[in-house]
Amino acid sequence: MRIAGSPVSLDENNVGPEGIGTNGGSARIPPVLAALLDAITIRLYAVDREARLVYAEGPLDPFTGLDSGTTAPYRPLGNSLLSLLPLGERERWQRVIHAALSTKNGDPLELVVSRAIEGKDLLTTRYVQVSVRHLRAGNDTEGVVFICREAPGWLLGQSAEGTMPGENARRLDLARQFAATLNHEINNPLFVVSATLEDLLADEQDPQAARRLQAALDCVWRVAEAVKKLQEIKRIVSTAYIPGFTMVDLNASSEAE
Repeated sequence: MRIAGSPVSLDENNVGPEGIGTNGGSARIPPVLAALLDAITIRLYAVDREARLVYAEGPLDPFTGLDSGTTAPYRPLGNSLLSLLPLGERERWQRVIHAALSTKNGDPLELVVSRAIEGKDLLTTRYVQVSVRHLRAGNDTEGVVFICREAPGWLLGQSAEGTMPGENARRLDLARQFAATLNHEINNPLFVVSATLEDLLADEQDPQAARRLQAALDCVWRVAEAVKKLQEIKRIVSTAYIPGFTMVDLNASSEAE
């Protein structure tokens, strides 16, 4: 999985449901974390005020599979995105672009479009959700950024019929599972190991053994510090840079403004 707009990525060859470093490692990723690691694909694409495509990453999934130009024989960059769409889609997306440009500067429009792209049931069907942000250069709004999140229905709170009942409740429940897993799989073991090492160190009479225990305790503390930095990493990878424009906050929402 790669987070669009960020140099941070997860090595698919070395991370899997069986563990971190599956090429020989033994550490297992908890099921909830493994599912999250593999669940979401994020892509960005942007148009200017005339709906010309100015930036794209990967296939344009919401636009019925149109490619950004990296593998297709044509390169739509610089062309009107509306002209590339089927007739039935043009008016719809023209309204989306107009609505996004009509919002107050700095007030992101949260517009979600869901579409099943494969599978037949809730567990296998993947959906595309599109959020809209301003494409800005300084304080000026130059166009629209579409943030495409492709994920399975269970993660987006999507029903097989394409509706979104209880979406907030589903997301809250998933967040609780995630937090509980982190606490159980990381924080609790770190606390136990740290306390045990401190007790052993206090009772150890052999200077060499004491040094080894202290080194192990230092390692535990470094891991604990790294865990604290996860929130900062999350903040970094939740932004994206489109050359020539202001940084885009992928997590901005109209509710937060």
